[in-house]
Amino acid sequence: MRRKGFTLVELLVVIGIIALLIAILMPVLGRAKEQANWVKCLSNMRQIGQAFQMYVSNNKGTFPRPGVGGGAFTPEDWIYYEDTAPDRKMDDSAIAKYLGTPLNRSVFQCPSDDVTVRRPGAEKYPYSYSGNYLIMRLGPSFGNVYDAVWGPGQTNDTMRITQVVNAPDKILLIDETAETVDDGCWAWMGDLGQGYNVMSTRHMRRQEQLQFLNDYRAGWGNALFVDGHAGKIERKASFDRKNYDPLFRN
Repeated sequence: MRRKGFTLVELLVVIGIIALLIAILMPVLGRAKEQANWVKCLSNMRQIGQAFQMYVSNNKGTFPRPGVGGGAFTPEDWIYYEDTAPDRKMDDSAIAKYLGTPLNRSVFQCPSDDVTVRRPGAEKYPYSYSGNYLIMRLGPSFGNVYDAVWGPGQTNDTMRITQVVNAPDKILLIDETAETVDDGCWAWMGDLGQGYNVMSTRHMRRQEQLQFLNDYRAGWGNALFVDGHAGKIERKASFDRKNYDPLFRN
């Protein structure tokens, strides 16, 4: 008896079915990977949050500085990202010693953030997280920049955690979009940010180009709060004064 093989039509049908299954499964697998990265990003921020808590406990309740670029750094910066500058090694930054030795720099990078591309400004910032300048406070060289936020008579002294109103609601760090991140300082809420220090929504696979950065419908990102917990919040929530202003009362 002769064996009956597959006909060309049958083979094409099988190939078509396999291709269809792959087309269905690939987005599902991609979303699963992105969810895993989202969780890892939150884990990074929680570790950083624990380091901040230990720093505050060992420094009379005060926060470190926000890590501003352009040579305007101070010894109290939370992150020394300018490794090429003299005496600016990341292992010596304010919170580094609370994260273990040797310092694992991947903790400062969201796993979905390609830190090798799309960094604005002359000084590349190869990390993903930036700190709230209203809480960490800029150094004295910036003058009275806080007068515009809270009125005359403000100081650039480092803030104490006991001064923060509703600490669990106040954002300390954000996972910033690669379209805007250029240093370790988050200043969207003031003239220094010029509207361009914006939380990332990369885990939602949304467009993050500049024309979408102020879109309230952009989705969700990750944030670290003053009390040390990290969670995902809507981008529009990061624009809300009750979440970014440490002295604002609901």
